[in-house]
Amino acid sequence: MCRGEALLRPDRATQWVAPTRDVKQTENKKMALQKTFDHPAGVQVSYWRIEEIFVRKDSVAAVLAGYVDQAARQAGKAPLQSKHFSFTPDAAVVQQATNIWQWAYGKIKETAEFQGAQDV
Repeated sequence: MCRGEALLRPDRATQWVAPTRDVKQTENKKMALQKTFDHPAGVQVSYWRIEEIFVRKDSVAAVLAGYVDQAARQAGKAPLQSKHFSFTPDAAVVQQATNIWQWAYGKIKETAEFQGAQDV
């Protein structure tokens, strides 16, 4: 990890604030997305959860892990697929100390690939 980069995971800090402020601990609301894709192995991947978020001064990268369903993730099964996204936060995100997890899920849902995804 580079200087100035923060790695956030669901069990750690879930709120991102401007670098001049303190990072606050808040409860992760266990957000996820429901959208079905066919996997090359012949199964469907329908439960998507952000596993990691990397925050830099001018970018946010999220790793979205895909599981057969929510029960598979809760049973400790490994994700079948992962997708990587990178976004540039606008000034409002920084100024309002937005929940970065919620913001990242919203940005992912704006992509062509995840349009129509449902929050679960």
